[in-house]
Amino acid sequence: MGLFVLSVLLAILGKSIFGYSLVTPFVLAVSFRSSPQRSFLFAFVSGLVVSFVYGTPVGRESLALLFASGLIHLYGGRFSSRHWAFTLIFAGLGSLIYSLLKGRAVRFETISVDTLLVGIALPLIRWWQERTPQDSARLKVS
Repeated sequence: MGLFVLSVLLAILGKSIFGYSLVTPFVLAVSFRSSPQRSFLFAFVSGLVVSFVYGTPVGRESLALLFASGLIHLYGGRFSSRHWAFTLIFAGLGSLIYSLLKGRAVRFETISVDTLLVGIALPLIRWWQERTPQDSARLKVS
């Protein structure tokens, strides 16, 4: 639940202050660290949030984020996600797929910033996941 709230905050912050989508690198970073089911759900909901915040056609960002997240999970089993080269290459490819499907101009600066932000977000997400329980409800049996 905390990741979804953070996605809304990043969408609003990115739109109002930076003029840049901060959700894309965050979704890619979550895809590196989460199961396919969780990351696909997160990519879909985050895409809807971005659509509503940016006022774009509903579903376009969701589809683009799902494809970018799918690329990471499609090849994630073949490469070690802890290796920095894998992270940088697939973060760049995920950003490229997102740019192409969203219909924005493909620019080297955009892909570079997305890749850099994924590299920054991964340790933060790893730290967050280590310190928070993954299950929201626990049954205590005595």
